[in-house]
Amino acid sequence: MNPSVGEWKPSVAASEWTPGGTAAPAAAPAPPPKTESAVSDIDESDPLWQVVLTKICNGDRDRALKLINDPDQLTQYPEVEAILAAGDAMEEDWEKEGDKLAKEVDGMAIDDSKPAAADTKMEEEEPEEIVDAVEGDPREHLNLVFIGHVDAGKSTLSGNILYLTENVDKRTIEKYEAEAKE
Repeated sequence: MNPSVGEWKPSVAASEWTPGGTAAPAAAPAPPPKTESAVSDIDESDPLWQVVLTKICNGDRDRALKLINDPDQLTQYPEVEAILAAGDAMEEDWEKEGDKLAKEVDGMAIDDSKPAAADTKMEEEEPEEIVDAVEGDPREHLNLVFIGHVDAGKSTLSGNILYLTENVDKRTIEKYEAEAKE
C-alpha cells in the first residue's frame, strides 16, 4: 500500500474493461425510438373517437389522439358528456335486462313427471343391473404450492405430509428406505 496515493475516482471517459486487457469495441449507437402512432390502437367505429375526431378536432388526428388520452380535457366538451351519459343509460338497460332474466329463471320449476314411453318394446326388456361407476381415486384432491430457497426442505416437507396422511404406498416407502440404506 502506498500512503501517498490519493483517492481513486472512476473516469467517465475510460474505456470499458474486458478480460484480456483489450479495450471493448465502441458500442453501436442506440436506434432512434420508434414513433409508432397510437392510431392503430384506436377503434375507428368507437362513437367517442368519431365525435372527438370529427366534431371537436375537425379531422386533426394528432390533436384528437392527445385529447382522447386526457380524460380531464374530454369532459369539458358537451358532445363527450352526451356520449358518456348515453353509455351510462345503456349500462342501466343492460342491468335491468339481467334482473328481468334472473327473475324469469327463479320462476322456473323442474318437471318431475316421467316422460311417456316412445317404444313399448323397450318396456318388455328386463332392465340391466345398475352399477355405480367408480372413478379412479376416491380421495379428495388438494393442490398445494411450496415456495422456498434451494435446499430449504420443500420436497422433504411435501413427502412427509404424504407419508403422515398415508397417501404413499407402504411398499414404496420400504423400497426407498432400503435404497437409502445402501
